[in-house]
Amino acid sequence: MVEFINKMITRQSFERFVSVFLGKELTSGGGLTKHHIDALEINEDILQVRGWAFNLGKKFSPDLIYFRAGENYMISSCALKRPDVKRVFDLNSEMVGFHLKIKSSDVEKSELKIGFVSENSMSEFLLMKEV
Repeated sequence: MVEFINKMITRQSFERFVSVFLGKELTSGGGLTKHHIDALEINEDILQVRGWAFNLGKKFSPDLIYFRAGENYMISSCALKRPDVKRVFDLNSEMVGFHLKIKSSDVEKSELKIGFVSENSMSEFLLMKEV
C-alpha cells in the first residue's frame, strides 16, 4: 500500500482551486455540515486526522474538506466508507469518512482548523491549538 501524505498550499492557491472546482465564488456560512473527529494523532513526523462529515441538506459528503494552519491550506475529500454514520443519520451515501495525513513540519505553530465547503458555503472549526 502506498503511503499518501497531503501537501499544504497557499491561501491564494486554495481560493483559486475552490472557485474553479465550484464554478462560483465561495461565501462564509455555517451550520450546513455535521462532522466528528474520531482521532487526532500527532507524532514527530506526521499529524493524522480521522473522522466523518456530511452536508445536512443533501445528506451527502461535503464538496471539500480542508485544513488550515495560519495561511496554509490542505484540501481533501470524504473518500472512506462509513456505513455506521450512513445508518445512524439516514444518509444518501456511506462515503462520508476521511483520513488525512500531514507532515508535522508543514503545520505552522498556530491554530489548526478544519473546514468544510458545501454548496459554495464554507464553515471552519478549531481542531487544535498549540499551547
